[in-house]
Amino acid sequence: MSKNKLSMSFSGFEDLAAKLDELGGDAALKRGVEAGLSAAQAEANRSIKKAIRKSNLPAHGKYSTGKSLKAMREYSKPQWDGAICSVEVGFDRDISLTPAFLMNGSPMYPPVPGLKKALRLSAKAKRLETEAVEKVIERMIKK
Repeated sequence: MSKNKLSMSFSGFEDLAAKLDELGGDAALKRGVEAGLSAAQAEANRSIKKAIRKSNLPAHGKYSTGKSLKAMREYSKPQWDGAICSVEVGFDRDISLTPAFLMNGSPMYPPVPGLKKALRLSAKAKRLETEAVEKVIERMIKK
């Protein structure tokens, strides 16, 4: 199970969905939110892959087996909990615990630079989320 999640929460989501129901329904709005979160997840995955390249790993990746990249969540389905949509990002600890040591360091090695920062929601990921939702709303209004 991944500990990190990206999420979007909306105040007044039900009111907005009711107003947009006559334009195309809340299903279209939910698809837009899910598309935005998927785009943000893809951006986070690119950042993680960039941070885990061999030149950043301890001993320049000499002892790397590739388990960290295999444990990375490439795609996870968005989960809805009321008006909050979330998607898991980062690493699956059931597959490998190595990424935890890479993020936090160990007594012998320092943490991998940029890995913790890659797991945080960047401004670019936020922009991708917003653009995807706005695009869906614009399509709904144009109909």
